[in-house]
Amino acid sequence: MLAGELFEHRARTAFTGDDERVFCNPQTGGPLDHKRYAETLKAALVKAKVEKPMRPFHDGRHTSITNGAAAGISPAALMARAGHADLATTQLYIDLAGESFREEAEILGARVFADVGTTSGTDG
Repeated sequence: MLAGELFEHRARTAFTGDDERVFCNPQTGGPLDHKRYAETLKAALVKAKVEKPMRPFHDGRHTSITNGAAAGISPAALMARAGHADLATTQLYIDLAGESFREEAEILGARVFADVGTTSGTDG
């Protein structure tokens, strides 16, 4: 599952501190090159046979904020995560998530963390 893949990815990098990025430049630990990330993600989507167009950073950001709202993260924390200048913009995501997405967020969380205990600490 996804959580297992993330733990394996983390084990392959030199950047494993709790305050470090999960996805970073492998040499510096700094931010990813957005062009290279977009190309890699698009190739992965083709391999996974995902045909719907996706804007790599923008859609991932929207998903993170909406899922966070559905999971009950505070508006102030969501606003900080998004980098919004005012709460009105963040409120759009909170309204979108509403109660109707709460069950989907719980299902997603169960899928993401289903095999965390079975894959962490492996040598890969």
